[in-house]
Order: sequence, then C-alpha cells, then structure tokens
Amino acid sequence: MSPADTVPPARAAAEKAILLDPQLAEAYSSRGHVRWKERDWSGAEADFKRSIELNPNYAYVHLFYAIFLAYNGRMDEGIAESKRATELDPYSIPIVANHSYLHYVAHRTDEAIVIGKRAVAFDDSIPIGRQRLATRAPVLFHRLFRRQPGDGVAHRHQLVPRAAATERSASFSPGEISPLIRSSRRSR
Repeated sequence: MSPADTVPPARAAAEKAILLDPQLAEAYSSRGHVRWKERDWSGAEADFKRSIELNPNYAYVHLFYAIFLAYNGRMDEGIAESKRATELDPYSIPIVANHSYLHYVAHRTDEAIVIGKRAVAFDDSIPIGRQRLATRAPVLFHRLFRRQPGDGVAHRHQLVPRAAATERSASFSPGEISPLIRSSRRSR
C-alpha cells in the first residue's frame, strides 16, 4: 500500500483518539508519525513532544522521535532519544536495532556494531535485528578487509563470501560473522 492509501486513515484514527482522550500519549505519537509522513515537521515535533510530556515512559515515542530527529539532521539529539528508548525497553529488538542504526548513520560504527549484536543476540530469528546489523556489513567488511581499488566489491552480497573466507583473521571471535552471513543469505 502506498502512503496515499495509508496516511489519511491513520491521521483520522489518531485525531479521533485525541478527541476521545486528549491525555493519550500514544495518540499524539501516532499523529506525530502521520505529520512526519506529511512533511509537517513542526507539527510532528510538537506531537512527539506532547506525547513524551504525557507519558515520558512510553519507549516507542522516544524511538519515533529519535528517528525523526536524525532524519532532520539532529543526530546527537536523535541518539539521546533512542538511548532513552533503550533504557525504557532494553529488550525490544526494534528499539535496540534502530538505536544501533542511528549510531551507524552518525558514523559511530564501532558502537553501532556492539549495539547491533545485542539486538541479534536477543533473538536472531527476528528480521529487523539481522537487517539493521547487516546494513552495516559493507562498512565493517570494507574496513576489515581493505577493499582494493577497482575490485568491484560494493554491495553486501558481494562482500559476504569474501568475509567468510577471512573470518578467522578479523577482529571478531570465531563464529561471529558466519551467523550474519547465513541470515543475510536467508533475507535475499
């Protein structure tokens, strides 16, 4: 479904929820997400802040606000919000995986990998944990295996066989890369 099909009913539902209960943090969070999709930046931020004001312990609004902030170039604020989300719900795979992803986008690769491994360790059958860690694989593998100019290795599926061949020489403990390779093959 396209946003044109999903955003109007989502907006209507969020606005109805706010009318029914103006103190419902989740409704403001939902409307903030809708406003973000509509590119109403100030409206989205106001709704995320209102949601946090109403329920500062609602982890997912911190996550949504974190991604919104990062999307708008406010990386340090976004990472602080995503950290707060992980403090509130440390076992949520989507929250931890996205916290890792924000570190990656901020070029904090080492931290991103440590956090991403935590997400995968919770339950590696959940796709978002594997996917968020695998998106960092090209950067990680490029750094570890020093790609040669002109070798044409630019995408994750090209890096995976090369990483498997040199896993023992990497700065990972034995067996750490193999599960990532298997999971990335499953998700193709």
